[in-house]
Amino acid sequence: DAPIHYQIGIDYYNMSDYENAINYFSKSIAFDASLKASYIARAEAYEKAGDIKNAMLDYTKVLTLDSGFVKGYNSRALMKLQEKDYKGAIEDYTTALNYSPKSSDLYYNRGIARFEVQDYDGAIHDFTKAISFRPDDSKFYFNKGIALEIVNNQEEAMINYTKAIDFDAKCYQAYMARGLLFSKQGKDKKALEDMNKAAKICHSDANVYYNRGVIEYKTNNREAALKDFNRALYLNANHLGALTNRGALRFILKDYDGAISDCTKVINLSEANSSAYYNRGMAYLKVQNYPKAYLDFSKAYDLDSENEECKRYMIYTKKMMDKSKNLTYNK
Repeated sequence: DAPIHYQIGIDYYNMSDYENAINYFSKSIAFDASLKASYIARAEAYEKAGDIKNAMLDYTKVLTLDSGFVKGYNSRALMKLQEKDYKGAIEDYTTALNYSPKSSDLYYNRGIARFEVQDYDGAIHDFTKAISFRPDDSKFYFNKGIALEIVNNQEEAMINYTKAIDFDAKCYQAYMARGLLFSKQGKDKKALEDMNKAAKICHSDANVYYNRGVIEYKTNNREAALKDFNRALYLNANHLGALTNRGALRFILKDYDGAISDCTKVINLSEANSSAYYNRGMAYLKVQNYPKAYLDFSKAYDLDSENEECKRYMIYTKKMMDKSKNLTYNK
């Protein structure tokens, strides 16, 4: 009967055999279509098996059986977040909050969804409510700080990043965010102190090294910047920011072949990147490869016709190409 098949399904679930678990939960439902536990368990098994669509269908069925089942709204909303259905997620969290108005997790999760639809004021409201119910959770302050910075409330953003660190000294994302904000305010020494702390905590996030490299680049510590861009690209070979900035730095250091290589990688990852074509054109110009420089300046101008520099360099490289042809002919 239904309870027996349900229990067998649980046994399979606990063994991570989700296919058989789903099979037995389905048999349980066939015996008793009103057994909420079987739908919940099957939804969780579907989710573990990567079948988000059927998992959401089961949670929807659960909610028809019990409209006040908060966990059902939360679980379905989390899947909607995963599927980038942010508006649907917001609706589920809002309904859940009607039944559980003091849930910090529901406010936090709705804040994340509101952030994704660029409702930053709404996100700030929800993160603030989450903090009021659980004032010692670092991630609430960190995400509130991000939203506050986007709406240009730098003072409150700084306070919230610091709060996030106070409650979790290993929250490297908060150190990184605060460091970037310090840099934005021209406080590069403090910025580097925070970036160094972030790098000490986390050795596997390319963004830590990339962002520290940007600040070092800004303060003319070129050797350190190059080292950090190299480290970022070791961790993520397709990091566009690190490739772009390392290419620019290599150009300054007169490593034109290296600059060309980095710009080419950027172009392969982002074909409509006019700056990458322009920068590679400048590097080709330095090694006197005028035909390739001309092609790159032309492509950059096609992508950004307001870039007068591209137009001037197109004219210049064309003249140099013609001059080279004339010299060859005169010989």
